[in-house]
Amino acid sequence: MKWFSSDWHLGHSMTIEKSGRPFKDVEEMDNVILDNMFSQTKRGDDFYFIGDLSWDRERVEKVYSIAKQNKIRFHWVLGNHDKRWRKQFRNTIKVYNKMNTMSEMMDVKLTDTDGNHYPTVLCHYPMLTWDKSHYNSFLLFGHHHLTTHKADEIKKFEYSGKRINVCCEFHDFRPLSELDIINIMAARPDNWDLIKKE
Repeated sequence: MKWFSSDWHLGHSMTIEKSGRPFKDVEEMDNVILDNMFSQTKRGDDFYFIGDLSWDRERVEKVYSIAKQNKIRFHWVLGNHDKRWRKQFRNTIKVYNKMNTMSEMMDVKLTDTDGNHYPTVLCHYPMLTWDKSHYNSFLLFGHHHLTTHKADEIKKFEYSGKRINVCCEFHDFRPLSELDIINIMAARPDNWDLIKKE
């Protein structure tokens, strides 16, 4: 099974205040998020994290430790708050030897219970078009929080095609499974650039 989430901002107290998160402190926030995120995963699952994990090395190490203990493959698509890790990754700092993949953007395929495949692009930022969007492929993004400026406009943009904001604040601080994503997308309109068959 594949799982998706973004924007945990572990250890970042300002996120609690700025995004109106319902936690008394970073310890409570971190514990709730990590418990929720890994409580549903099973050995051999893939977890795709779509940006803004943490500025704190110990917290990054903790995420990988949990994933390793539970035999979960952890894939990290970098966000704007992951700049220091991007630079260190390029210098092959030790922590990244523990991860499965790290990238600026990623393509995956989601699979439903009937074996149908859904091409999906993972990027921290929302996009108007992306790989195979003209064939109704999916886009999973983050970056925008509950309290982001013009959040209603962003929500309208998200709902105008096969896009989902996987920021944890919009999903009760829990991950979305690939089946969740497929079911949500079934109710979304076609992408604006879909090539219609004559």
